Amino acid sequence: MRIPATSIALLASFLLLSGCANKPINVDVNVEAHATQAGKMEPGSTEDAFRFVQGVREPESIVLIYDASGSMRWPIREGGEPRFGPAYRALVQFVERTARHDKLAIIVYGSQLPSGVTDGKVLNSMRAKASCNDDIKVVQILQPVKDHAEIKGRLTYLEKMNAYRGDTPLGNSMMKAAELLANAPGEKRVVLLTDGAEECYPQIAGSISPKDAVQKLKEANITVDIVFSGGGLDSKGISNDRSKDNAKNLSALATGQFYEAGSYDELVNALLRIEIAKFRYELVDSKGKVAASANLGQRISLPAGQYIFRGLKARGFSKPVTLPVAPAARIYLALSGEDDSTPDVLVIAEK
Repeated sequence: MRIPATSIALLASFLLLSGCANKPINVDVNVEAHATQAGKMEPGSTEDAFRFVQGVREPESIVLIYDASGSMRWPIREGGEPRFGPAYRALVQFVERTARHDKLAIIVYGSQLPSGVTDGKVLNSMRAKASCNDDIKVVQILQPVKDHAEIKGRLTYLEKMNAYRGDTPLGNSMMKAAELLANAPGEKRVVLLTDGAEECYPQIAGSISPKDAVQKLKEANITVDIVFSGGGLDSKGISNDRSKDNAKNLSALATGQFYEAGSYDELVNALLRIEIAKFRYELVDSKGKVAASANLGQRISLPAGQYIFRGLKARGFSKPVTLPVAPAARIYLALSGEDDSTPDVLVIAEK
């Protein structure tokens, strides 16, 4: 079967780790992105891996939670632009890249009502109660992505600074996402784009802790990915202990991927990597036992030998392929064919 010049491929690099005469030789396995150009395998990019994974994975139901709290006006880094600028542009990129076979909803908190909490202290209880409980808006209901431009049109108000006003109700926002995903089909995922820590729990009645919210999502088989943007810095763009603790606490909440980002490019890269990590594969030994299972980009180690390669919860892997795993061996996974809706994945091994 001919591989088109525009097809996307993945390279699995195998590096010799250790071994001696009395022990099996272990091989270090890492799947990296590569691209096919005019029939030749060339070093690829995050974009290549993103397109590959999006082309083979099953449809998902996704809720993106977007932070429009007042602290998004602060610098994304010392001397940098306000956080909301890169965050908004990354949000637009996320919408543009969402596959049409997915369902997408978008929740925005903090954009309508003024803040009542500052540095973890309630300064205005009435404002705080309203911001924490009533300023969690479903901007895009959960539905198939038919018109990217229409969805982006609903988000244009977030381009302006005056849209960033309120507090940070992470727990309550996650529970709103859980409601939207309650009867959704396929894999279910929440992507949280934020710069801060929970401000509403436990001070404000009706708030739930992010930890408890994540547990409820986990019980409902909903994965939580978190992108932390500029949150390690204070209002002047300078790092401090409290801000560093925010990153540590948020990373503990993620049941999927967690990334920190200090620029627009890093934000987009983080959102791409969330997609890439969705691809999971396994290598099965000659006895039918799963010797290794990993996400794309995750390094694993196993004895050299013959293995069956299987893509999990992915289209195009209808036929198992036996591959040699040995030092200096390479495995390519290439999309072949012109129809993205019915991908045909070629698995090719070389030495």
